Amino acid sequence: MQTWDGQLHPNISRPQDVIDQRIEDGSDCRTTLMIRNFPPEFSGQNLIDLLNSVCPGKYDFAYNRIDFRQNQSVGYGFVNFISASWLLVFVK
Repeated sequence: MQTWDGQLHPNISRPQDVIDQRIEDGSDCRTTLMIRNFPPEFSGQNLIDLLNSVCPGKYDFAYNRIDFRQNQSVGYGFVNFISASWLLVFVK
């Protein structure tokens, strides 16, 4: 992470970071994940295929933001997993 002094500090986590140990010990129970940096041609079906290849049926919501004027992904989406442990499986 980059701080006010402009230096990179890899041991400082941001609130949105997924920290394996926090999920494993139960102190982080988030189930929703924002996924960024999709290529423009990445479709909603691509997102579903990706999710199903890693953790089929372990999510209850998936959303890939699409620019309908350009008919392409804007580069991010959201997924809600049925438990924090499945979020961790997907991230790993």
